[in-house]
Amino acid sequence: MTENKFEKSRKGRGVYKILLANGKIVEVIFSILLSRCETIFSTCLSNAQSKPQSIQLCSRLRLPPTREKLQTMRRIPKYSSFILKKLCNKQTLIFLFFLSLSTAFWFLQVLNEVHEEEFDLRIDQKNLPKGIVITSDLPASLRVSIKDRGATLLNYKYNRTLPDLTLDPSLFTAQEGHIRILTSELVKQIRPSLSASSQVTSIKPDTLDIYYNHGRSKRVPVRLLGDISTANGYTIIGKERLTPDSATVFATQAVLDTISAVYIRAALLPAFKNSSSIVANLHAIRGVKITPSRVKISFVVDRLVEKRLTVPIGSIHVPERQLLRTFPSQTEVIFQVPMSLYRSIQPSHFTVVADHSQASPNEDTPESAKCRLVVLKYPSVVSHVRLAENEVEYILEKTN
Repeated sequence: MTENKFEKSRKGRGVYKILLANGKIVEVIFSILLSRCETIFSTCLSNAQSKPQSIQLCSRLRLPPTREKLQTMRRIPKYSSFILKKLCNKQTLIFLFFLSLSTAFWFLQVLNEVHEEEFDLRIDQKNLPKGIVITSDLPASLRVSIKDRGATLLNYKYNRTLPDLTLDPSLFTAQEGHIRILTSELVKQIRPSLSASSQVTSIKPDTLDIYYNHGRSKRVPVRLLGDISTANGYTIIGKERLTPDSATVFATQAVLDTISAVYIRAALLPAFKNSSSIVANLHAIRGVKITPSRVKISFVVDRLVEKRLTVPIGSIHVPERQLLRTFPSQTEVIFQVPMSLYRSIQPSHFTVVADHSQASPNEDTPESAKCRLVVLKYPSVVSHVRLAENEVEYILEKTN
């Protein structure tokens, strides 16, 4: 008579209980043999200590002369063979046999348990229609979690029985556009390769947003958005050099009309204190493919030093037929300049004036008052420009 399903499951549980019982027996044998092994090692150690040659060997191993060292080297094989004879006996072999058997039982038990493992399934784009360009950031693979017995998952992992995922060419019929694909539909392609007991528990990502066209593109310049930051006391000399200075963008016609340049965000770059050449990613635009996607930026960094120059004071907003005289007639300009340009900055590069429109009259001596100083011009390579004094006294004189 054929056995029903209940009897088969009952027998399966019985086999599992037998395996567990064998595991308990192996544990008892392992503990007994371990105590026996300790006895063997203690006997071996006592025998080795009882022999005068072993004592001489230990003493000679500490500070051996040259001749005694040779004699000691000759006795080492005898000493090692003595230990091997004590270890390689019947009890040790029985211990190693049951240890291997228990390891095999444990491995079989682990393989029979249910586990969950993630697999990377590559997305194959070779079957797309000719001329189609994917302009969105399509992942190279999907991460699929599969739940099954350990033996089945081991077969998936090392025998590579799971195929690559392919995109349906019939979805790309229009000249350009946007399609959305549920990744659960793509994973159905691997169902014939899965075991009946395998269960797909999760898929990452769960949706693919694909923008595409038939090669429509244009060339736009690459620009740096913001300023590259430097460490305190440093500055960038000159202008940054971008290589290449332009990129090709692929997108739908409506999107291409809105793109005039592609950018590198300087705020995402670290602070520098040395001249560098780095490779930075271009800022991604949704639904747009940028080639190349990375650009090399080269720039020169120099240390800032402080410099002081004495500059004559001019005047602005002075009434007609009057002359404004300041006391003193010169002032000191303090600024920071790159070390390599220290000698090239001269007083003629600065223009400092007394603004009569911001004059403050003196109540005690109306003919004498103070006027605010303003820096009208200074070189672009200098920074942190300030004056030693912000106001000076002045008088107005009538002219013919």
